[in-house]
Amino acid sequence: MSLRIKLIYAFTGIAAVLMMAGLVGTFFVTALEVKEIGFTQKIFYFHVPMAATSAVAFGVTLVASIAYVVTRNLKWDVWAAVGAELGLAFGFALLLMGVIWQRSTWGVWWTWDPRLTSYLVVILMYGAYFVLRGSVETATERARYSAAIGILGYVMV
Repeated sequence: MSLRIKLIYAFTGIAAVLMMAGLVGTFFVTALEVKEIGFTQKIFYFHVPMAATSAVAFGVTLVASIAYVVTRNLKWDVWAAVGAELGLAFGFALLLMGVIWQRSTWGVWWTWDPRLTSYLVVILMYGAYFVLRGSVETATERARYSAAIGILGYVMV
């Protein structure tokens, strides 16, 4: 086994241990609860990293889509699709957790707040990205159309 593979396994193991420690610390060793919102403040310990992760994943989609347009190399299309998939998954979870927090804090499931509504549009846009990818059969056409949506979709992020 090469040194590179050993390092990947070592860093993956270290990251897993640190993530588990952080998860345990989130619920047991954190700041005092704010009396007005109580235990639901702990949603933010997941909510904010999910927002950052989805933004980075959509950023990967943007960069890979631009790289595909410039080079016409299909590997960039794969990178863009992976970024969009991760961004969509984390973005959907982000939206869901935000709505749950909003219900427990403000007593309503949905308000037409501009940030909330614009992120719903982002999720719908990247959902359309995958509908398009599933409906176009030719790989080069699929990559070209997906790159256009990947670039335009990031404007909303």
